[in-house]
Formats: sequence, structure tokens, C-alpha cells
Amino acid sequence: MDLDTFIVAVFCTIDDELRALATRERWRARGPRPRLADSEVLTQEVVGEYLGIDTDRGLYAYFRRHYGAWFPALGRVHRTTFVRQAANLWAVKERLWQQILRRVPHEPTSR
Repeated sequence: MDLDTFIVAVFCTIDDELRALATRERWRARGPRPRLADSEVLTQEVVGEYLGIDTDRGLYAYFRRHYGAWFPALGRVHRTTFVRQAANLWAVKERLWQQILRRVPHEPTSR
């Protein structure tokens, strides 16, 4: 699978799971809607992890440079805003991870 296809697959999976999660709970109590969709931020984090990009600065720069057309709002968001939104999604990431683990066959006791 090439990288573009991988990014699309990750985005679709995360977006679908977030929509399902949103029917059961709210994770944003107030404030303005962010420019970047949560599914976009989480996709960039997952793909960045897969690519071995281990800094927030590197992650932001990589997607802005190589996939700015795919994530156009990224060009209108400061890096610290992107990092803050990603950090604020930690509980959502944990719930998504648990949802995906339930669907993927795995041996929980093996490393």
C-alpha cells in the first residue's frame, strides 16, 4: 500500500470511529469549533508515528509541506494550536484505541 492510500485509509477509519463515538458522548464542552477537524489531527498523529516522525514540530512541518492540499486548514493554524488540539484529544485517542483493539484480532498478553 502506498503512503497516500494509507493516509486515506487511516483518515476514513478514524473519521468513522469518531462519528460513532460522538453519538454516545461529547468531548468538547464549549468554545469555538477548531479549524482542523479532530479526525485530521488524529490522522496526522497516527501517520506521523508510522513514519517515525517523533516531534510535534516535525509532524506539523511534514504535513504542511507534503500534504497541505489534503489538509488546507493546516496552513491557517499555528503549530502550537495544532499541538494543543492534539494534546486535548488524549482521552478521545484512548477511547478510539480501545474501539479499534476490540475489532482487531490480537493476543493481549503477548508483546
